[in-house]
Amino acid sequence: MSYLTFRAEQAVLGALLAAEPLPDQLGRLRADHFGAPGHRQLYETITALRYDHPSLSGEALIDAAAQRGPDPGASRRQLWMLRTQCPDPRHLTAYAAMVQAAAFRREVAAEAERAEAEAGYSVSGDGTVHQRRFAEALTDQSRRYDVLVTIEPGRTQPAIGRASVGPSAEAAERRAQHEHALLADLLQNPRQAFELATFMPDTTFRDPQRREIYRTIRTLAEDGEAIDEVTVGWRIAHLRAAARMYGAEPGTQPPSDVYLDRLARTVTSVSAVEIGRGLVAEDIRSSARSRANAIIRAVDSGAVTRGLSVDPLDSTLTRPTNGRPGPTPWPGR
Repeated sequence: MSYLTFRAEQAVLGALLAAEPLPDQLGRLRADHFGAPGHRQLYETITALRYDHPSLSGEALIDAAAQRGPDPGASRRQLWMLRTQCPDPRHLTAYAAMVQAAAFRREVAAEAERAEAEAGYSVSGDGTVHQRRFAEALTDQSRRYDVLVTIEPGRTQPAIGRASVGPSAEAAERRAQHEHALLADLLQNPRQAFELATFMPDTTFRDPQRREIYRTIRTLAEDGEAIDEVTVGWRIAHLRAAARMYGAEPGTQPPSDVYLDRLARTVTSVSAVEIGRGLVAEDIRSSARSRANAIIRAVDSGAVTRGLSVDPLDSTLTRPTNGRPGPTPWPGR
């Protein structure tokens, strides 16, 4: 299975070990929805204990679940790890929905293989053509969502570009640090997404992966969905798979789960809103400097004396409009 699915299954188990009340929707999640056999067994054990002994919680619940495993000592360590690594037990319903979705994708992939095999042995005729088209459609659907169901070779660090040396490298590094701190605080305090949306566009981010994370958090917030490193990674993968279905292949690599985990564990001293205001102000100052330099170059080149008008809010040179609305580009420019 993919790391996304594996992480979602772990999050479900970790949330079940917390003291949060079990949601009604959890009844729709079955043990066979889990891709990892060990996770299926743990799910059955933990849910049975929680339903049969509602008062069990904390260490008592972990100890009781560990005693039902083949090695209580190892099981206890594993259960504690699941509990402590769960991003937010309150998001149990969201994690359960991810596990169910991944199970459905596995079923689609399995059905595609079965239909393809049957099409190869069918007798000739319209039935064969239909069977093959059906198999092709299922295979295509499975392929487009393979990131949610297939095995991944490993977790990779995101390729975030950096300048190598000089003042520009220092400025780029400082900007990257500010963008990282903003996303870290936003991921951990996602209610700020609504205020950020009022003044900070996603183009504020120089790096496309950070821009995608910011856009995804805003989308989840607008939809009223749970927000943490697991749900954000899942939504990014889902949106990319959906885009491929319509022929819009993403031009960049997705943010890695390593980077999302790092964001979730980064401690910041300034809020995302404050950092966002600083970045937007920096961009405004940079834009103003560029426009001022364009005006100075126009004056130095004598363009103004040749009858050109210079709009201080636009870095392009324009001819006098003679009362006609809208600037007319200067010939040759």
